[in-house]
Amino acid sequence: MNIPSSTMPTAFKQVRWHLLYYVLATFNIATILLSVFLTQQVLSIYRTSVTENQAWAERASRIAEIVDLSVAANAPGNDAFESGDIPLESKRLTQAMQNYEKRYLLATEDIQNNVPSQIGAPLLVMLSGFNTEIRQMQTETVDIFQLLGQGDREEVGEFMAQMDRSLVRAMSQNTKLREAIRNIQNTRFAHHTGRAAGLAQLSFGIIVLVIATIFGAVYFGALSRRSVLAEQEQTAAGHRVTQQQNESLRQYSAQLETIKTELATANAQLAGVLDAATQVSIIATDVHGLITVFNSGAENLLGYSAGEMVGKQTLQIIHLRDEVLAHGAELSRELDYLVEGFEAFVAYAKQGRFDQREGLSSVKTAAISRSVRSSRRSRTPLARSRDSSAWPRTSHFASGKRNVFASSSKPLPAQW
Repeated sequence: MNIPSSTMPTAFKQVRWHLLYYVLATFNIATILLSVFLTQQVLSIYRTSVTENQAWAERASRIAEIVDLSVAANAPGNDAFESGDIPLESKRLTQAMQNYEKRYLLATEDIQNNVPSQIGAPLLVMLSGFNTEIRQMQTETVDIFQLLGQGDREEVGEFMAQMDRSLVRAMSQNTKLREAIRNIQNTRFAHHTGRAAGLAQLSFGIIVLVIATIFGAVYFGALSRRSVLAEQEQTAAGHRVTQQQNESLRQYSAQLETIKTELATANAQLAGVLDAATQVSIIATDVHGLITVFNSGAENLLGYSAGEMVGKQTLQIIHLRDEVLAHGAELSRELDYLVEGFEAFVAYAKQGRFDQREGLSSVKTAAISRSVRSSRRSRTPLARSRDSSAWPRTSHFASGKRNVFASSSKPLPAQW
């Protein structure tokens, strides 16, 4: 029974949706890492901005302190005109200038060491101009002290005016310096603010990507669900087909068992028929002459058991070699080709001719013959028995691919 090939389940190509989830998971991890990176960048910008602002605030404070000290250095010149205590005011001037000098050097070193040259160079120029005016003011104060010591009060007023003008010019330089510092602070703040704004835009982009990832996960989840349902449906269909095939195979097996039983019954019946023919010998061989059937009649008439003959012996064991050679020579002359060995038994059968002879029987494909022998010890040459009316005769015809020989214990009336 043939099973239709159309009912066989087809292979289902699985879509690897889980790989898409791996991609989405990787993208989510990358998004988180990028978010952390952006946060760190924003914090870095904030810290840098605060640090720079504090540094510039400290520089502005130093400049303001320098201004205060310069004002303190200006006071002794004015106070000496009223107090007339030149030694005391000289001492105050020296102390104020020492304090100023220390703060001025600190401010200068800070700008030189901690501020980029393109930014710090203009500041140093303005700070140097401020220091020049303060030094000029100090010189004029000392001149005032000398004039007051000499009692020349008329010229002291002119020097005091010069001293004040030097202080005003120093304050002008200080104003420019402080304005430059404020501009630098504003520029740096704008720079950091711009960086933060750029990172903020990037963070908005990340938010959009996260939202897209969420929608992508939902979409691919729906696709995966449909794919799983399709796989389940195809699997169920495959199971149904498999059940149908199993049912067909069971029916086929049942039919085979029925046929097998019928064949066994037929073989048993045939064997029963063969074994029941105790007065007729039936012998079958394959195309090479090897005996395949040896019934009870053959055992009784020829004196051999089926166990000795089937699958072990050929027809030549129940014929004399001289008979076979003589018959082969006769057939060679008659058929005009060399006949020898087993060919002597099957030559006529190959040509579809019926053959009936005493003492010798053979067919190639299926021959029925009668050849009676009382026992294996009673074998005699065919030439010596040719005139004996009691010697059996054989007859055979071709049918199929087996050689079957039948013999009877009764003599036949015809001769060779």
